[in-house]
Amino acid sequence: MIPDDFDELDLLAGEYVLGTLGAQQAKVVAEALPSHGALRYAVADWERLLAPLLAAVPAVPPPPTLWRRIEAQLPAAAESGWRAWLRRQWDAPPVWRWMTTGAVAGLLAITLTIPAALRDDGPRYMAILTAIGDGRAGWLVEGRGRVLEPVALAGVTTPSDRDLELWLIADGAPPQPVGLIAPGRVLPVAGKVLAGGKLVLAISLEPKGGSPTGAPTGPVLYSGAMRRLR
Repeated sequence: MIPDDFDELDLLAGEYVLGTLGAQQAKVVAEALPSHGALRYAVADWERLLAPLLAAVPAVPPPPTLWRRIEAQLPAAAESGWRAWLRRQWDAPPVWRWMTTGAVAGLLAITLTIPAALRDDGPRYMAILTAIGDGRAGWLVEGRGRVLEPVALAGVTTPSDRDLELWLIADGAPPQPVGLIAPGRVLPVAGKVLAGGKLVLAISLEPKGGSPTGAPTGPVLYSGAMRRLR
């Protein structure tokens, strides 16, 4: 059943693109796509949003023994044409790149082990921050309740006398400091700020300890818009 409510439909489309739906639900969505314009639009929008993840991870070759195990389980009467088609799909690099991307996208479905007082069961938000120079995805930021957690999508090297600082720009207002980025660090934000409208996140390179002025002083390296997941 495809929901009529836009927010529910958008959530369904996001789960379809991420691959987190059950087999039956995914089949229902796939069959509805040709005749459901709003659903097609939502799926295309999610594909565009998550496309940077595809470029953020390298292609991974399948293990050499895996195809033989799959082929051995195919029905003996399967036509050679079907086997050839399946092998072509299996050998396609994008298949393995997307499977690797799925490990990154899986972060969106994980409940972080942080204090319940900060993290609640309310709406979830996500931002993919891309590099200002080449547009490559560099950070995935998940938000819920009163916290944000940045996760690097690739290796990040910071000079020993510099720190990366996360900034939040709410609906065109001046950037507000969120905190310094460190592996596994969860950053608190003011209550209800994530639900306050259009939000953009940015990461700048600052002196050790963060900006001394309360505004970005170093180069802005990454930026991206927050989007509500549910």
